[in-house]
Amino acid sequence: MGRPTWRGTPAPPCGPEPRLRLGPLPLLRHLLGELDGTGLTRLTDNPRYDAEASYSPDGKSIVFTTIREGDLDIYTMNADGSGVKRLTTTRGFDGGPFYSWDGKSIVYRSYYPDNEKDLAPTSPTPTTI
Repeated sequence: MGRPTWRGTPAPPCGPEPRLRLGPLPLLRHLLGELDGTGLTRLTDNPRYDAEASYSPDGKSIVFTTIREGDLDIYTMNADGSGVKRLTTTRGFDGGPFYSWDGKSIVYRSYYPDNEKDLAPTSPTPTTI
């Protein structure tokens, strides 16, 4: 079977098995560490919501969803947690971001209601499953 293509362009080859993993935890903080759970380093320390993160293809930056300025917005940071930068500012919902395969674009979902009644709550409460 050949490599997958998109509109006739060969897809980039898959990288090696990841050595590190990133993910939201019950307190909605991003941590970096070994797959066996050792060597954890906290990357975010927002008392509200930090989640929905993904790495850039080159592994140098992370895009994520957070509530820091009153509602859900998209931010980036360096892979070590430094250099946090806000990307979206429109009042409403921005979430689920990820980088394009070449790292040149960020794709995310959004909803911008035209009245206050339809705006999402600004402080989601973490739940335990």
